[in-house]
Parts: sequence; structure tokens; C-alpha cells
Amino acid sequence: MHRSEGKKGSVTYDTGTVVVDWEVFVRNRALFTPEMLAPYANHWVAWSLEGSAIIAHSADPNELDRVLNEMGLPRDGYLLSYVDPLEACCQL
Repeated sequence: MHRSEGKKGSVTYDTGTVVVDWEVFVRNRALFTPEMLAPYANHWVAWSLEGSAIIAHSADPNELDRVLNEMGLPRDGYLLSYVDPLEACCQL
């Protein structure tokens, strides 16, 4: 993986096949409120590369992997993260 910095601190990650603009991902991901993330608490989620959508989710990471494979998505076509229990991160 290659990391490079662009203008105004924009960081991209080049995995060899896909370039992810981390600044765009973080900015879009931050638009998801705790209320929006509530259904995904205690789940692993696959995010679109620009952070604007949750593609799939599961409490079991192996199940999420299976679902993503069934969807035919390439492994570099999404980013994975875990959504903490809401009481661990925020007050609703």
C-alpha cells in the first residue's frame, strides 16, 4: 500500500488497484449520526470507498465476508470497520 499526501492535507491510499481519498471518506463518514448508526451497533460494516454508504453489515465478521463475496464485490471495493455499542461512544 502506498500513502501520499495531496494539497491541503488530503491523504490517499493506493492499494495497487484502488485509490482511497481518506479525507473524503472521513468527511462523509462523519455525516452519519449516532441515530443513523444505531442499527449497526455491535456490527462489522462495509463502507463504500467514499464513506457515504454502508454496503453490508453483520455482527459476525465471517458472515459479513460471506455476504460481500456473494455480492461479488472485490476486496478492495470497500472499507471495513466496527460500530461500537452506542453506550460506549455516545449518548442518545
